[in-house]
Amino acid sequence: MIKESIDELDKIKKEITRNNLHNRTLRKRINELEMNIIEYLHSKNQPGATYNGRAIIIEKKEKVIPKKKKEKEQAIINMFGEIGINDPLDTYYNKLVNVQKGEIFETEKLKFKKLTKKKL
Repeated sequence: MIKESIDELDKIKKEITRNNLHNRTLRKRINELEMNIIEYLHSKNQPGATYNGRAIIIEKKEKVIPKKKKEKEQAIINMFGEIGINDPLDTYYNKLVNVQKGEIFETEKLKFKKLTKKKL
């Protein structure tokens, strides 16, 4: 019973990895096709088009590029300094980070290690 479960677990993990690789290539292809359509619409000076009962419209969106961890930390410390908090790193920044963390709880997870055969 346990052997079959372990074998099935391995098969499922391999399948998920294979699907992730396939999905990655599909996402890249979607981006390429969308860029081709956008370039075409720009070349025709059109804000959109219709096809098969669907409206295809170029929509402008703002995208926020996330800051790196050190940049976030420095921005928060600078902001604390601007509003007049002395020693912001030790007192308030660490408290802010701890407040943002969720509740800690213990779980159990299986870990698989490949065993090496010892030669006599």
